[in-house]
Amino acid sequence: MTASSPTGAARAAGGVDCVRTQCEGKGNSCVETLYVAYDACMKAGNTKCNAVPPAEKMNCLRTELTPCALTRNRENAACLTEFQSCYRTCGPLDGARADYWCVADIGGNKRAAAFCAADPNSSKPMDQCAKAFTIQGPSEPSMSCDPL
Repeated sequence: MTASSPTGAARAAGGVDCVRTQCEGKGNSCVETLYVAYDACMKAGNTKCNAVPPAEKMNCLRTELTPCALTRNRENAACLTEFQSCYRTCGPLDGARADYWCVADIGGNKRAAAFCAADPNSSKPMDQCAKAFTIQGPSEPSMSCDPL
């Protein structure tokens, strides 16, 4: 993912609008792409290990799947870093908010990412962030969020 400088119109519209128009789509695309590769890696590893004798299966899975998870974690961190860089270019982000970058498993082996501007006084700010994903699936998403 490559962060570009926000346009003057988006920046003038306000920090949150700038983040949503200039950064969120690129960040979501980055996350979706990394999970396509992760899912393919996991499928290939599981397929390979299905052919080994039961006594060797755990070692095979560890050997084949660990690189998938390590790559996913590294790429997810890169997506977050790129989003944070774009997010900072949209400042100043005035207002009483707690901002997050969230990645959710929305079911059907699909992941998505979204920017969340939550009320810092809320007892459940993550409930506000989960709403960003409800339009994409019927069930409650499994979600992790990083503060910005």
